[in-house]
Amino acid sequence: MRVTITHQEYEAILFAIDQLHSEIEGATFEDFIADASSQLRSLYNITEKYKKEKCKALEFQEVRASVAEHNRGHNLRSRDIDAMARKLLKKIKQDEKHG
Repeated sequence: MRVTITHQEYEAILFAIDQLHSEIEGATFEDFIADASSQLRSLYNITEKYKKEKCKALEFQEVRASVAEHNRGHNLRSRDIDAMARKLLKKIKQDEKHG
């Protein structure tokens, strides 16, 4: 399943993480601490996935802009530029893996 969140929703998750940290620090009930800690891990996972996807999107936009600039006079459709950018990005990733 793929879920998209906005930057504002990401900020809300960070706020929730801070609140849970505060609650855990002052808590004495072990079951609450265990449950809250589990939820914190889940929230951290969401924030890490968000950061990873954000980096991928920025990287794609940079490559796409380069492809569009390089092919400026060719009257390519947006979807063609996107396809070329995805192929180029895939090639770049493969080249990075193989040194």
